[in-house]
Amino acid sequence: MSEPKNYEWRVITDNSALVDLKDEWERLFLSNPRHSPFLAWGWVAAWLHHLAGPHNLEIITLWNESEELQLAIPLSNNGSTKTFSSAITTNIGGYGPECSDYLGFLRLPKYEDNLAELVSVAIHKMLPPNRRVQLASLDSAGQFPARLGDQVSLNNRRVRVTVSNVCPAVELPSSWEEFTQKLSRNFRSQVQRQYRKILKNDDTTFRSVDKDDSEDFASQLIHLNRMRMDSTGTESSLEDENFRSFLTEAIQYMAAKDLVWMDTIQQDGKTVGAALNMTHGKNVYYYMGGFDMEATKLAPGNVLFVHVINRAIENSYTKFDFLRGAENYKYRWGAADTELHSLEIYPKGFFGGQVAWATESAYQTAKKRLRNLRMRKKSE
Repeated sequence: MSEPKNYEWRVITDNSALVDLKDEWERLFLSNPRHSPFLAWGWVAAWLHHLAGPHNLEIITLWNESEELQLAIPLSNNGSTKTFSSAITTNIGGYGPECSDYLGFLRLPKYEDNLAELVSVAIHKMLPPNRRVQLASLDSAGQFPARLGDQVSLNNRRVRVTVSNVCPAVELPSSWEEFTQKLSRNFRSQVQRQYRKILKNDDTTFRSVDKDDSEDFASQLIHLNRMRMDSTGTESSLEDENFRSFLTEAIQYMAAKDLVWMDTIQQDGKTVGAALNMTHGKNVYYYMGGFDMEATKLAPGNVLFVHVINRAIENSYTKFDFLRGAENYKYRWGAADTELHSLEIYPKGFFGGQVAWATESAYQTAKKRLRNLRMRKKSE
């Protein structure tokens, strides 16, 4: 597929123009069930508002003759665009702990198979040739990152494609009984026993929070998550005030658009466990949870997973995604890794391109050798 004829490329560079884009952005997002929930308008807007820091928007858009948005490549520039090769353009929404996974590009379904070619055209045509571009957390489905790298290379730019992280996910069968057969015998018995305990206890119940109570849910989730992190000696990203503000604003938007499930466990009227899951298309994504450390005997983490996964199966969802990170507990639920890739696209120039490429290639090689050496010493 070549570049669409009679279509116009435009770059959004200021926040007021981005606000004007909201209706078209939301229409385009809902048109494609393969979009990541992290591409929803309110999620991106909240990230820009609270976490982006100093930046210049460079959102590349494609429009048809009827002024309908066809494609959006959400980028931002974190440097001076006047200094040779110093400016780095990145896909927005992806930097910061526990912020976003599965970043990418808004597109109509008809562009799905040719997205790599279109994104390459957009970068080549709409960004300066001395610009360095970082694209993080791209889904490996259909080998898209490699295909995009190949397309960009055709324009004489050097490209590095690396695996940046993994998102363990479970393919959901048609029944809860079939799902449990994928679990180990001991773990299956454990979670079923814990779940029955909740159901039999008159003082303990599950509650799905209505979207009108999303602000209160966000406060409870933040409190319980920080409590859980404190107990393990791990510093939570929620210790950062800006991140708390971002999450509260984002949850309210996502709840209003029916893009999240907000589930809690109540004991004697008190919330002792909370889980935030996002939904879009046929996927459910576990984003964050928290629980009261005094309620650990209830195993609120496990029973909330039982509650939500069972709900997903009953509603014909086909995947439950634990998102970024290879924590052991995810694999006990039968998850298998989906790789996230990052692309580094270098400028055509000598210093910003060839020298930067060679220098960072040497650094990556040395880093890999050092890691392998440490692993060998550890195994001896």
